[in-house]
Amino acid sequence: MTLFLDELTEMIENHIRILANETKSSCEEGRFRCNNGNCIPNRWRCDQENDCADGSDEIPSMCINYCKHHEIKCRNGEQCIPVSWKCDGSPDCRDKSDEENCLYKDFFFTPAFAEFLENKKNI
Repeated sequence: MTLFLDELTEMIENHIRILANETKSSCEEGRFRCNNGNCIPNRWRCDQENDCADGSDEIPSMCINYCKHHEIKCRNGEQCIPVSWKCDGSPDCRDKSDEENCLYKDFFFTPAFAEFLENKKNI
C-alpha cells in the first residue's frame, strides 16, 4: 500500500510541475503557444505555413475546422479556399472537393448549356 501511495504522490507532484510550467510559459493575449514553447500571432495558426518550427500550429486535428470567415475547408482538411471558388467549374482543392455536390453543375457545365450560350451570342 505504501508503494502505491508513493507512486500516486509522485504522479500528482509531476502533474503539478507540468501545470506550473505551462502557466509560466503562456503567451500574451492574441498569441498562440506552440508545443515547443514559442509564441506566434493567432493569425499564423492554421495558415498552412509552419510558423512554430515544430509544426504544432498546423496540426490537422486542430486546423480541421479553422478557415477564415470568407473561406471553406476542402474535404481532405489540407486547404481553405475562398467561398466564391466553390462550384465555379475549376477545381481549386487538391482533392477537387470544391467541385462536388454542386446542384447547378449538372446543368451549367453540360454541352447543352454550352450550346445554349453559343446560341444566345448569335441573337
